[in-house]
Amino acid sequence: MTLHLLKNPRDPLALKTLAVVPPPQGSSAVVLLTDVRDLPSIPGVPIYALSDHPRPDKHTIGYPQLVEMIFHADKVITW
Repeated sequence: MTLHLLKNPRDPLALKTLAVVPPPQGSSAVVLLTDVRDLPSIPGVPIYALSDHPRPDKHTIGYPQLVEMIFHADKVITW
């Protein structure tokens, strides 16, 4: 799995690249390193927002989940 970490949730280059060249289903995930309410949409790619207080009903994760995702990823790309 490739994990994409976005510092800027509206990074036009990262979002355009991920949308134009979509990875095979289940082979990538995106984590926004800021807690945002309006998550961008990329078909076939799960997107999570990093939060100090993750909400179970939203696509938010905490720092322990981020560390786990990093260690399970084959590649980590930061934008």
